[in-house]
Amino acid sequence: MTKLGIMQGRLVPPEPGRFQAFPRNRWAEEFPLAAQVPLSYIEWIYDLYGEEVNPLMTDSNRLQSLVADSGIAIRSLCADHFVDLPFGC
Repeated sequence: MTKLGIMQGRLVPPEPGRFQAFPRNRWAEEFPLAAQVPLSYIEWIYDLYGEEVNPLMTDSNRLQSLVADSGIAIRSLCADHFVDLPFGC
């Protein structure tokens, strides 16, 4: 079976003034929405803008629960953090 996924932030409204960013306030809403499509996975965004609220760093238990409950996996990571803070800086 072919697995289809989506980049995080595409199923909820974008962050104000941001083209692509971790959806700080609505990230958890994407799991049930992705399951309704149905999609198999989300490509997670890790960026400087959202790092203080990103569950990869702050609340991995909640993230693991949403993955288990929805059946939506996180199969890849978009490391936009390095756009703002390149290696060697």
